[in-house]
Amino acid sequence: AALHGMALFAEKDIVPLPGPIPLSTKWMKLVLLERYLPRTEWVVWFDADAVFLSLPSNAADVIGRVAREWTSAVVFGNRVGARAGGEMERTLCSCVFAVRNSPGGWWLLRRWW
Repeated sequence: AALHGMALFAEKDIVPLPGPIPLSTKWMKLVLLERYLPRTEWVVWFDADAVFLSLPSNAADVIGRVAREWTSAVVFGNRVGARAGGEMERTLCSCVFAVRNSPGGWWLLRRWW
């Protein structure tokens, strides 16, 4: 991260939040996004088990290519398999995404929660 002029936030000791319905650690990403989003323009989330085979450039360059001034989130997708007729079926991936510190980014986090 430092090589590309970015901050790296790594949480290693996460415990589920207490409450009437305790959140599993996989949902803690939303709590962590709310913690770190005020510190920067974008937060890019990578699950610990994300695998990158061939990145065209760093994360900031990828976001810069696809995000416009009005973009609040970038969600990456997967090609999962072929449908009838050869068209690729796609799914959204919540293990790699980016959220902008903007009204739309905060709206997404609150709606997702």
